[in-house]
Amino acid sequence: MAVVGRICLYCSKSIVVDDRIALCDRCYAAHHEECWDRNGRCSTFGCKGVPQTMRGDDIPSALIIAMDRANELLQYCPYCSGKVYAGVIQGKCPKDGVGAQSNTGLVFTAKSKPNPHKDWFGRHFLSKMLGNKSWTLSGAHVRARSCGKCHRLFIWGFPVDRIEEPVTAEGESVRYCPYCAETLLIGALNLSSDPPTHVRFVCDTFPELHSDWIGRNILDRYVFNRWKLTVKSVPALSCPSCSYTEVSGKPVYRFG
Repeated sequence: MAVVGRICLYCSKSIVVDDRIALCDRCYAAHHEECWDRNGRCSTFGCKGVPQTMRGDDIPSALIIAMDRANELLQYCPYCSGKVYAGVIQGKCPKDGVGAQSNTGLVFTAKSKPNPHKDWFGRHFLSKMLGNKSWTLSGAHVRARSCGKCHRLFIWGFPVDRIEEPVTAEGESVRYCPYCAETLLIGALNLSSDPPTHVRFVCDTFPELHSDWIGRNILDRYVFNRWKLTVKSVPALSCPSCSYTEVSGKPVYRFG
């Protein structure tokens, strides 16, 4: 039977399309329905979410709908009262060779380089010597909202300049990718407008920043429909194997 690419957080077995799934409404971790019932709660450490039941193949659309609904809650900027617009964060992936073309996407930079070694030497020495590691989220178009006046950015309804770096609480196990079970690494999404990434916020519709005919119908539509972001990066977790990425504990890249 076809799998949907997700792994049950409780039993670590693959989820197939016909499985009855309990999806946490807070952290959106997927469980087999019987696994949720057996555990009695969400398997994410400290999470107090409640289950949403569905078929296995409904998970990607459920996540996208939840993200859109969370973003829609914000209509006006709480900082400057300017109108907040729906759109996407777009950027370019850096060239990785002579003559290579840059593709659309975003770049994630981890604080530490992934290390396949399990021994003490590998974990503690090689990871420090080899330095940081970056990878691209190819084709990434992160759904978000941004203020047309002060250009603040909001993802999943949160202002990104208030999002703190993910940390592992005392007694909490490391976070694992829901697709391939690889350890998620702490780092940040690059939102810099500088080359080679050229990240911008692009509105779904043209903003109404001007009252005159030329402003609304020409400038706002073709010139001011995208802008640079006020933040250069946002704390995130990402998988070095499949590039699954989440911000503030919620997915922003790879929903299915």
